[in-house]
Amino acid sequence: MKKKKTLRIILFVIFAALLAVFLYTAYGRVGRNDKNSVIKGLREYSSDSNVIIVYFTGGENMPLDKVDAVSSASVFEENGEMTGNVGIAARKLQEITHGDLYSLQTKGMYSANYTYSTYQAMFEQILRHRPVLTDNIPDLSKYDTIILAYPQWWMKAPLAIESFVSQNDLSGKTIMPLSVHFSSGLGGSVEQISKLTDANITNGLAISESSVKSDSVYETLEKWLNQNNITTYTGGETK
Repeated sequence: MKKKKTLRIILFVIFAALLAVFLYTAYGRVGRNDKNSVIKGLREYSSDSNVIIVYFTGGENMPLDKVDAVSSASVFEENGEMTGNVGIAARKLQEITHGDLYSLQTKGMYSANYTYSTYQAMFEQILRHRPVLTDNIPDLSKYDTIILAYPQWWMKAPLAIESFVSQNDLSGKTIMPLSVHFSSGLGGSVEQISKLTDANITNGLAISESSVKSDSVYETLEKWLNQNNITTYTGGETK
């Protein structure tokens, strides 16, 4: 009897813990305000660009007033802004393509504690809980190509990417998936995106977190862009 009682207690504790994480994932996120976040709008390179880099990074979706608690090397300050490896890759893509730049931001933010944020990401995937995005999605009608950049969360793109793709009519456009990863490459992200849109999905590119800040990544990005007929600019020259 004692063993059964102990087992029931253990199962109850596990259930309660899972329920708490679920409730935190779905309902307990910190909302954005003037003190804890900066809503980023479209960053245009030129008024006639037909390429846009849309990216999602955890570093731009955590409360700034709590970000000191972050224990992940993938979230850091760059040029006075909190971002992540994907944000660095996206800025380099804008530099190379002269395209416009847009950061996907969720209304409810992820925990600034790295461990908790991974739990949130996991339960999003399990529960198919797509986060609500901020209301400043740019007009996408003028863009022919969307470079979609994201990290690998549990072998998939974050569900914020699904929110963006599913909520916008991207038919007739070309989507170029870019995954920034620790060890999982593209994971299942290309198939994940393909199920949500009639857009043309090109071959994806996976770059490691360790290479994002290196100068050599420019060559990798440029080669991939040129293979997909995207004009690139290096040292003032067009390729």
